[in-house]
Amino acid sequence: MSYTMFKEELIESQQELINTLSVQIIPLTPSVAILPLLGSIDTKRARMIRENVLQQIGAQKIGTLLMDMSGLEVPETTVVKQLFKMIDSVSFMGCKTILTGIRPELADTMANLDISFIGIGKVETKRTLQQALKELGIYMKST
Repeated sequence: MSYTMFKEELIESQQELINTLSVQIIPLTPSVAILPLLGSIDTKRARMIRENVLQQIGAQKIGTLLMDMSGLEVPETTVVKQLFKMIDSVSFMGCKTILTGIRPELADTMANLDISFIGIGKVETKRTLQQALKELGIYMKST
């Protein structure tokens, strides 16, 4: 019985580590960072993303967050709502969000949920991450 409990605790701690590592903000400049969202996101992971993002924005003093959604599987509507509440929280901290890589399925889900950024200064959308980087004057060297 104790071996089974140990094994379950080990698996849970490893899953928590994987989830933490999969929600990394990548700094590009002292005030600009990227948050790549990859794979599927459930409500637990969405909460973890929100907590981690808010903590890192405060610690790193990020002014612009590029949230790339090109690798994101289309989440449940409750998860979409959570992600966009995170954007509200980020804007309360004085950080601007630029969304990139929104695929047609996610755009449709957002429209069905009445999520709109028209006339709102807290969020911009760009078709690709490369377009957003170019418009911010950030050029990546290819090797």
